[in-house]
Amino acid sequence: MRDLTLGEIKMTIGGDWVTPPGDRSDVVVRAVSTDTRSMIVGDLFVALKGPNFDGAKFLAVAQDLGAAALITSSLPENFSAKVPVIVVPDTLTALGRIARLNASGLRGCIIGIGGSNGKTTTRELMTAILGSRFCVLQNPANENNLVGVPQTLLRMHERHDFAIVEMGTNAPGEVARLADVVRPKCAVLTSISEEHLEGLGSIEGVLNEEAALLTALPRDGIAIVNFDDPRCVRAAQRASCRVVSYGTDRRCELFASDIRMNEHGTHFLLNGRHEFTLPLFGKHNVHNALAAISAGWISGIDISDMQRVLMEVEPVLRRLNYHNFGGVGVLDDSYNANPASTCAALSVLANFECKGQRVAVLGDMLELGASSERLHLEVGAYLAGLRNVDLIVAVGREMQALGDIVEESFLAGRPGSVWRYRDAADAAADLLRELKPNDLVLVKGSHGMAMNRVTEAIRVKFAPVRSIKPLRPTLREMPVGDPLPSRIYHAVAKQAG
Repeated sequence: MRDLTLGEIKMTIGGDWVTPPGDRSDVVVRAVSTDTRSMIVGDLFVALKGPNFDGAKFLAVAQDLGAAALITSSLPENFSAKVPVIVVPDTLTALGRIARLNASGLRGCIIGIGGSNGKTTTRELMTAILGSRFCVLQNPANENNLVGVPQTLLRMHERHDFAIVEMGTNAPGEVARLADVVRPKCAVLTSISEEHLEGLGSIEGVLNEEAALLTALPRDGIAIVNFDDPRCVRAAQRASCRVVSYGTDRRCELFASDIRMNEHGTHFLLNGRHEFTLPLFGKHNVHNALAAISAGWISGIDISDMQRVLMEVEPVLRRLNYHNFGGVGVLDDSYNANPASTCAALSVLANFECKGQRVAVLGDMLELGASSERLHLEVGAYLAGLRNVDLIVAVGREMQALGDIVEESFLAGRPGSVWRYRDAADAAADLLRELKPNDLVLVKGSHGMAMNRVTEAIRVKFAPVRSIKPLRPTLREMPVGDPLPSRIYHAVAKQAG
C-alpha cells in the first residue's frame, strides 16, 4: 500500500470526525486492517459489520494495539477515543473506497477475472505467465468477494506491474460493486453457466451479473472472452472496448486445436502452430490456459516463454488433480461443483486412460435454488450417455435425482450400478471395499459436501506412507524483472483503437 493521509481517506469515504481528538488529517496510513488478531502498530483499523459480527466491539482493542486511526459505523458505549476516529454509514463501502484510492494512484495494470467456472485456475495460470517477466500481485481464492478484493488492492504497491483479481458473486449487483472498487483496465470472462441460482435466479440472471465486469471496462480497456461459450459472446457485446476472443474455433484470435490428454496432462496446438503441454486435465482447462495466454500475448511475452511456464505450472489443490494411490487413480475435483463443471469433470473421467473400472463419486451441487432437481437430472442424463462409467456413487439428497436417471439407463441394458449415500463418510467406507488397483475414481461435489473426505480415505488405505503432494503456498507477490507492462498495454490498446 502507498502512503495515504487520513485527510485523503476522509475526502474519499466521507463521514465525520469524532471529537476528541477531532480532525487529524495529517496522520499517515501505511496499512489497513479489519482484524485485530493480525493488525500491527500503525495500521488503520476498519470495523466491518455483518449479520453475525460487529467490528466496533473491537475498537478499544485496536486502539490499545497501536492503531493509527479507526473507521467505524458506530461507537460502543463508554468507548473513549485516543486516536483519530471517522464514523461512516457503511464500513464495507468505506473499505472498498480506500482500496480504490490506493490502486488509483499506482501504475500497475489491474486485470479482473470473472465467470461461472475456471476463475481460480485461470488466475493461477495467468500469474505464472505474467510473473515470469513482471511483478505480479494476485488475490487468493478466499479473497474474491466484497471483503477480500479490497484487501488485495490494499496490498498493491508501486512495484507491482499487474494485479490479477478474481471476482466472485452469489447475489445480483455484487460483480458491479466489485468492478467499481477494482476499476480494471483488462477483464477476463471464462464462462457463464448455472451457478448460485438461489441468489441470481436464472441463467439470464447469471449472464447479467457476470457481464457487469465487461461493461465496467473503459473504452481503452481490453476484454478477454471465451468465444466457445455463446453466453460469453452475448456478454462481450456489452463491452465498449477491444475484445480478444479465445476458444477452439479457428475464427478466434487465439484458438486451440489437436487437443489430447494422457495421465501427464493435456496437450494442444495454439493457432495451429505452437505446441503447449499443460499438467492439467480436460478441455475446460485448455480454455483456462487460453485466457492466461491471451493476457501474456497482449503484454508482449514470448510464446516460447509461455510454453515453458505452463509446462511447469502446479495444479490448484482439489481442482481436478490426478493422484495415483497404490495403483488406484483419483481425479480429485472436490473443491466445488455446478452443472457445467461436473459435466466437464465427467468428460475427463470418461476419456482418461483406465484399465479397471471407472467410478464417479458425486456429491450434491448446492445453491441451485428451485432449479436444483432439473439441473441434477440434466447432469444425470449427460452421465447416462457416457457408456464407460461403471459405478456411480451418489452422495446427498439432491444427487438422488441424478442416481434415478442413471439407474434407468443401467436397467435398460447398460452395465453398471448406482450406490446412494447420505454423506461422504458413509460413501467412502463402502467404496474402499470395492476399489482395486487400475480403477479410476472421480471425486466431485460442492464444497459444503466435504467430498475431499473420499479422496483422503482412498489415500489412507492405498498409499498410507505417501501423502498428497502439498502445493506451494499461493504466491501473492512475485517480483520478477523491471519492464513496465502499462507501456506495452497502452501501445496495444492504441493500435486496437
